[in-house]
Amino acid sequence: MGDVVLDVPDLDRALTFYLDVLGMRVSDAVHLGPQMGEMWILRHHPRQHSLRLLETPGCHGLRQLVVEARHLSDVEVAWDVARREMDSFMSPGRRASDNMLLFRVRTPAGFDMCYGWGAVRARTDDGWAPRYLVP
Repeated sequence: MGDVVLDVPDLDRALTFYLDVLGMRVSDAVHLGPQMGEMWILRHHPRQHSLRLLETPGCHGLRQLVVEARHLSDVEVAWDVARREMDSFMSPGRRASDNMLLFRVRTPAGFDMCYGWGAVRARTDDGWAPRYLVP
């Protein structure tokens, strides 16, 4: 399992819960523009992304699920299948925050499913310096 993106109605309350109660750490924050605001990226193990939170007033729930493959060749095979079989398919690319090569499909349930490879790891729990990214 890679990471999960959740829509949360109140980012400050969500951050308090995940950081203070569950003990997660901030990996990064990303400014997504004036309409989408900020996404906070949290982790609970050396994988840089465990959970991403996006404030979406009035909404809560699963926005995206990411599965990370062990080998690039697995992603290549899945990409060929997705192009052939899926109605809603987005071409592969690299994610700026963790350099993962991935592609995305829209599920019938309405959330995005990503499949990728090669995400960077946080160096250590104490050695990772959170960044504020502006794509």
